[in-house]
Amino acid sequence: TMELEDIEAIVSESKLPKSLLKVADEEPVRLFTSVAKKHKLDPLEQEAEEVSKDWNTIAFYFKDKFRRRRPSEVLKEHDKEFPINTTSSSVSPSYPSGHSMMGYGLAEFYKEKYPYLSDEWDNIADVIAHSRIQLGVHFPSDNKASKSIVAQVVGQQKTASDNHVEPRRKQRAKYL
Repeated sequence: TMELEDIEAIVSESKLPKSLLKVADEEPVRLFTSVAKKHKLDPLEQEAEEVSKDWNTIAFYFKDKFRRRRPSEVLKEHDKEFPINTTSSSVSPSYPSGHSMMGYGLAEFYKEKYPYLSDEWDNIADVIAHSRIQLGVHFPSDNKASKSIVAQVVGQQKTASDNHVEPRRKQRAKYL
C-alpha cells in the first residue's frame, strides 16, 4: 500500500537520532518537561503525567475498537522488507497512535500553560509522531487520526468552557 511506501521512505531517511527515538518511545513526557526546564519554567511533571495517562486511555478506547494491525504485520502480506523496530509499546493495535495522541495532547496542555512557546510544544508533538513512523511501528494515518482526535476533544473542551463563560459575561454586562 501507499502508506507502507511512506513508512519505508521515512525509515530509510532516519531523520531523528536513535537517542531521541528512545526518549520519544520510552519517556515522551520528558521531552516536554525538559523544554519547560530549559526555559526555567515549572515543568508541571505530575500534571503532565496525568494528562498523558488520560490521552492514553482515549487512544486505547479507539485501538480496542478498530484493532488495526501494525505495519510489520501488513508487510508480511506485501512481500516488503525494511527494518522495523519492535518496542514494548508496539504490541497493541496500531490505530490511532497512542504516543502521537499523548504528544499532541501534552502540546495542548503546555500551550494552555505557556502559550508563548506554542511552536516548541507543537514541534515536540510532531517529533514524537514522526518517531513512531521512523521506528516503523505506525502508519502515517495513525498519527493523523491521533492529531484529529486531540483537536476535536480540545475544541469541544474550549467550546464548553466558552459556553459557560459567555452567559456570565452577558449577565455582568447588564450591570455595567
